[in-house]
Amino acid sequence: MPNAIIPAVSKPIFELILDNKILYPVRLIPFATGWKIAPDVLTRIFAEREGIHRVKMPTFHIQSDGAFNPMLAKEWDVITADLEILTKSLKSKEPSEDEYYKKWREESIGILPAGTFVWLHDLVAAFNAAFSAERIQLENERPGDRELNLDPAVPNNLSHLIYEGFEPLLPRLSNAITPSFDESISFRELLEVLNLDVFYGLRSSATNSIVGDFYRAKPSNTTYLGFRRHFASIPCKGDIQRELIYIWCGFLGLPAYQNKSVLELDGDILIRNWQQNFVINLAELKNFLRQNTWPLPSALYPDEDDKTDVRVVREVEGFSHGFYDFSVRLPKLRKDLDELDKIQPESMEAHQNKKNQIHQIERQIDSILTGKQDNSSNDQLQLNNNNQDISEDPTTVRNKRLQTAANDLAGQMKKAKHRHLTKRDISLKLSISDEWNEMTAIRIERLIVKTW
Repeated sequence: MPNAIIPAVSKPIFELILDNKILYPVRLIPFATGWKIAPDVLTRIFAEREGIHRVKMPTFHIQSDGAFNPMLAKEWDVITADLEILTKSLKSKEPSEDEYYKKWREESIGILPAGTFVWLHDLVAAFNAAFSAERIQLENERPGDRELNLDPAVPNNLSHLIYEGFEPLLPRLSNAITPSFDESISFRELLEVLNLDVFYGLRSSATNSIVGDFYRAKPSNTTYLGFRRHFASIPCKGDIQRELIYIWCGFLGLPAYQNKSVLELDGDILIRNWQQNFVINLAELKNFLRQNTWPLPSALYPDEDDKTDVRVVREVEGFSHGFYDFSVRLPKLRKDLDELDKIQPESMEAHQNKKNQIHQIERQIDSILTGKQDNSSNDQLQLNNNNQDISEDPTTVRNKRLQTAANDLAGQMKKAKHRHLTKRDISLKLSISDEWNEMTAIRIERLIVKTW
């Protein structure tokens, strides 16, 4: 397969592959080109009767058993004629050009035969040639006008037509009966809802705690670690609400849909297609959140007793374990747990003390997440004074370790004949080290003291 260059586009949310090559549905091409190649132009290209763009794209059709056969140019003549008939019919019925063209766009897609496709590399090569700067000048050209969008937005009333005929080649689509889509929400809409929500939103730390808890549950899981690292490299990094939805759909089993069919998503697919949209069923979202003891976003479920604003009001008024715990205590407990994990006890007694303290923190965290009171512990850790490192506040221990690391690094750099070392020099080096890369250079610089 030729190494086709596809500028500034991401792969489709799922790929259709035959003969070790990626294919692309004919009915999707008008949307991918932004209707620069409309169905009537497309059929004339396939029939080799189009003299403007002067490109060729071999076409094929899928059989019921998944095999495919090439189509001859002459087979597209009748389809071209059908589109011309549609044009004449609509022009005679519609009073305005705008209304005519709207209906023509909708009906012309269905005239293109189901199950027909081109090879993706042929489409890319033909489009790049037809719309190259050397061949054509575009009036009022905008960024992206000469690019393909391989996973374009398709109107809901047409989406069911796109992959008609490709059923044998859709391994990622579930055969299960899908729920009603009368009550559904798109990913982008859900993201906006979470951003504004009193519990999950930008002003609350609850989402950070949920995401952190997901990663801490399996700290050595390479899939989780890879997803976290890759998410931090895409333009939307830092969007914790987006990361939460990706975790729900990619790892925790919340179903997602496209074209009314279930998508088998994972973290890698979501990262590669971070600009793409999909749909979530609201009934399934409600069940999913309740199964995980998370409150329901009030904007989506205004009549439910366990919605976010009711839960927050009830728990703040009673000052109970809830919003305060999620927003204040839980992040602090997570921080303390991280600090304890990093401590290396110097004796068996200190090791046992550390183990007991970790168990105590974990029970407090569990009581917050499950809503069950933990009567065996309180907010203050009972620390053992026999070991200085263990008995100190975890933040103090962390700061001491950081200072030691800064002093050691400064000593090493001086031995390497680095002179006039500043706190900024040391902070920058530490911030990219394996041990301290979760802290920014600015934060490190504020915590360390120059003793070298």
